[in-house]
Amino acid sequence: MPAYVVIDIDIRDSDRFGEYVEAITPQLEAADARAVSFDPQPAVVEGDWTPSTVVILEFPTKTAADTFFKSDSYAPLRALRHSIATTNMVIAETAGVE
Repeated sequence: MPAYVVIDIDIRDSDRFGEYVEAITPQLEAADARAVSFDPQPAVVEGDWTPSTVVILEFPTKTAADTFFKSDSYAPLRALRHSIATTNMVIAETAGVE
């Protein structure tokens, strides 16, 4: 069942973030994943959360998402992302949602 990676990212260097997006896109495609949303002005409906930019990625399964972000091939991109942005990320399955 599909899983979604919800990312709250505060981008400090938009030029280098563009490089990150260019590099991660083919890796996401190879993992049968896709970007569902990129919103630099998300609307907070309730609570104290104040995300900077919200990104949502869809993967075929929770395991596929977890494997992708822990893979050796993604490691250089993780290092790049850490150098240009502060990120919070969760993986959520669609289990039980009908």
